[in-house]
Amino acid sequence: DVQFHEFEAPPEPKQAVPLMVKPASEYDAGLSAWFRPLISKGAFVAGGCFKQFLTNATPRDVDIWFATQEDFFSMCDRLDDNSKYVRSYSTDRSVGYKHTVHDITLDLVRMRFGTPSEILTSFDFTVCQMAYYLNDAGEPTIAYHPRFSSDLQNKLLYMDEVSERFITPDAVFNRMIKYVKDYGYTPTHELKIWMFTTLASMKCSPSVSPVNSLNTY
Repeated sequence: DVQFHEFEAPPEPKQAVPLMVKPASEYDAGLSAWFRPLISKGAFVAGGCFKQFLTNATPRDVDIWFATQEDFFSMCDRLDDNSKYVRSYSTDRSVGYKHTVHDITLDLVRMRFGTPSEILTSFDFTVCQMAYYLNDAGEPTIAYHPRFSSDLQNKLLYMDEVSERFITPDAVFNRMIKYVKDYGYTPTHELKIWMFTTLASMKCSPSVSPVNSLNTY
């Protein structure tokens, strides 16, 4: 007789927490003055620059992400023709353009392309999960993690489980150390548990070195 064995169903894929989405004007009027000139269809700002801007610090670099590679090259062409910016570096991860007057660098990221939602869910800490972009109607819009505001206010480092597939434990460890030392943040209990259990399962010890993650927001 043929015997059939029961197998456990594979676990359901982890789902990202639904992002908060609202018109940019409803969040902070200052956002549009800063970021509206930098975006277009297919090009949007996302990452840690909002952490600085919303805590009354001037961002020194702004990460611009893209829906497609064509959008990336289009932005490079625009900035190459703009006398206010000069190309300052080029790596596999990104191309940088420094403003000729203000102390700010635009970091045009090309290591990953996608929608604002897809890019945000690939970030590690919730305090980096905010994006400023144009919606389908061409209106300035922001999207952010539901914990973004509270974690920013309380200086907490929290990471969603869905982000785990995009990052490596040693990279998160180095970024965690940087946020603790340079910005005064505190890792949440959940982040500490994830860090220690993951590193233990890998049977390796992280080295406290300069941040080596591609996800440097």
